[in-house]
Amino acid sequence: MSATEDRELIRQSLHDQKRELREAVEELKLAARSYADPRDPIRENPAKWLAAALAVGLWLGWRH
Repeated sequence: MSATEDRELIRQSLHDQKRELREAVEELKLAARSYADPRDPIRENPAKWLAAALAVGLWLGWRH
């Protein structure tokens, strides 16, 4: 291989690695946001949370 081809291979490799790093950082951001967002479990199973809220409300209402 010539020096020009070597440089092009290195340049392409760097470009690919930068793209992969950007993708990994974006995935990490999404994971961090979903981990920190308490609304996600509620969105995944709203009926369960509604039933739990109703049960707590009834329990608190009968206590007083």
